[in-house]
Amino acid sequence: MIQSRIGPPKPWGSGKKKRVTLIAGFRCSDGAIICADSQETAGPYRVKVDKLTPFTSGNFQVAIAGSGMDGDLIDGFVQRLEDGLKGSSMETLDEFRDFTRLELSDFINSEAATYPAVSRKMHFLVCARSIIGAAFEIWRTAGTRLIRVPRSVLVGWNEELYKNEIERSYPGKSVTLPISQTIFLALRIFALAKSTANYVGGQTTVVVARDNGLWVESPEWIEKLEERVSVFDNQFRNLMVACPDTSISAEGFLKQATEFQDTLIHLRAEYLAETAAIVLQNALQRIGNPDFPGDAYPRIPPGSVITRMGDGSTIVRTPTPEEIANLRMLRESVEREKMGPIAGPDQPGDEQKKGS
Repeated sequence: MIQSRIGPPKPWGSGKKKRVTLIAGFRCSDGAIICADSQETAGPYRVKVDKLTPFTSGNFQVAIAGSGMDGDLIDGFVQRLEDGLKGSSMETLDEFRDFTRLELSDFINSEAATYPAVSRKMHFLVCARSIIGAAFEIWRTAGTRLIRVPRSVLVGWNEELYKNEIERSYPGKSVTLPISQTIFLALRIFALAKSTANYVGGQTTVVVARDNGLWVESPEWIEKLEERVSVFDNQFRNLMVACPDTSISAEGFLKQATEFQDTLIHLRAEYLAETAAIVLQNALQRIGNPDFPGDAYPRIPPGSVITRMGDGSTIVRTPTPEEIANLRMLRESVEREKMGPIAGPDQPGDEQKKGS
């Protein structure tokens, strides 16, 4: 009998919170992302839980999520790691890695020692950024060791189906994608997992890591991206079925291909305007609020001109050469104002004036 949804190989005990989840980590050409679903099982029930909440402790920003048979143990280790980093003088990512390994080993052998062996089997995805060193790293755990993630990794409900889909999405074996594209890849994998696995569900949390910080993408933004993934998937699926169908006339296929192209162009223009409106809103929030984090990565082409129209719509365009030249002159003028007057041969400086 064919089952429509992937389930566990055998039933587990009821009552405990099972952190059976899907966690994904991706190294990108301009940073990294970590994703996790938000569903946890408690007996016969599914409950919402935040599995990926970054924290700052000591000299590090940390994003960590775990999968295992006991959600309380996973939460306990995350809290222990946060507490242990407080007041620490560690600064480098190597120090963080070694400290985390020792903490995990001691946690399993001491605090978790009275738990069943199956409950002590936990797997974590860890991303840390050194605030002083302005650098980040991403690891998965194997036992108590931290293994560097080369390009992508799935932790938890890591079915081969999802791994194969990830590998098929890259243009080459050693190629990494920018953050802006990797997020779509990740959300596509999570959409697949939510539709095929009983133990993956709820809102997807996405954390972006770069040398200058960790960012949590807003749930509203992720929902918009998930909608885009679904729309484009449907468009490509329709054309994929039609492409090898030789029963369609040349005129009929050309019409379908043209409609496909027109639809993609329309959707991209619509999504670009929607994204630009959010970028503009974020830019305005930064005015007078230096603590506002801004955007973690470019969401629209760098250098684009955003115009908010009277009717509330947003237009995005490439600046003209004249606008680029004027902007360069304005920046140079501002830099000169910051530097102040420069003493020349006919304008003696303060030391010359005092000595005359």
